[in-house]
Amino acid sequence: YIRPQDNGNRGETRWMKITDNDGDGFLFCNSKSNFSFSAHHYTQKLLDEAKHQEDLHDENTTVVCIDGFVRGAGTASCGQDVLEQYRFSVQDGLKFRFSILPISKE
Repeated sequence: YIRPQDNGNRGETRWMKITDNDGDGFLFCNSKSNFSFSAHHYTQKLLDEAKHQEDLHDENTTVVCIDGFVRGAGTASCGQDVLEQYRFSVQDGLKFRFSILPISKE
C-alpha cells in the first residue's frame, strides 16, 4: 500500500516490556488473558495524516497501544466476513484489565 495505515499489531501477548538504552522502562502484563499491542516512534495522528511512508518520522518518543479486543479486517463488503469464532460482541459485556509496572536496570 502506498498510503501508510495501521500496522505492527502483535497478538496473543501475556506480557511485554519497553525500555530505553539504560534498561529503564515499563512492563505491561495481564495474568488472566492475552492482549494485543503495537509500539511505534510516531503517533496515531501522524499515521492518519501521512499520505506516503516518507511522511512518517520518529517523534523521539515511543507510543504504545494496548488492545484487549481486536476485530479482524473482514467486513463482508467485498468478500467473506470475519469467521464466527473470531468475533466478539459488546452486548456480551467486555472486560479487560492489565498492569503497567515501572522497571529499572538498577
